Amino acid sequence: MRNFLKQIIKWQKARKSELWRKRNHTRVYLSGAITGIHHPEHLFNAGFRYVLLTFGSDTEVINPLNLCSKKWSWLRCMAKCLWHLRTCDVIVLLSNWKYSRGAKIERKVAFYLGIKIMYAPAFVESSSKVAANSPVNVEQDNEITGFPI
Repeated sequence: MRNFLKQIIKWQKARKSELWRKRNHTRVYLSGAITGIHHPEHLFNAGFRYVLLTFGSDTEVINPLNLCSKKWSWLRCMAKCLWHLRTCDVIVLLSNWKYSRGAKIERKVAFYLGIKIMYAPAFVESSSKVAANSPVNVEQDNEITGFPI
C-alpha cells in the first residue's frame, strides 16, 4: 500500500508538468461496475454518448471495457485502468458505480490526483438515452458545480 501511495504522488507531480497542459482536448474516463453485470456495454455505451453530449465531439473517452481482455484477472485490469485514469482530466462515474469495488478505487485515485469527479445521471438502459432534465452532480472539492443537460 505504501508503494501505491508513493506512485500516486509521482503521478500528481507528473500531471502538473508541461506534457499535460499541451493537450487541446479533454480526456474523460468512464467508471462503473463491470464484474457481475450481464451486459455492461449497454451502460458504458450510453455513458459514452452522454460524455460526447456534455463535453463535445473533440473529447477522448477512455472506456475500461476496451482496455482489458476477458481473460485477464481483475487485478491486472485494475492496474491497466488506473494507468489510463492518471492521464485523464475528468472521471465520469456511471449510475452503478457504488456496486463496484474497482469504481470506488478509481474514484479515490481520481480524488487524490486532483481529477474532476462527475456523477452521470441515471440512464434509461432500454433506449440508452440520458434522463432528461437531470443535472450532473460533481464532487464538492472540484471547481465545477454541475452541468445541466
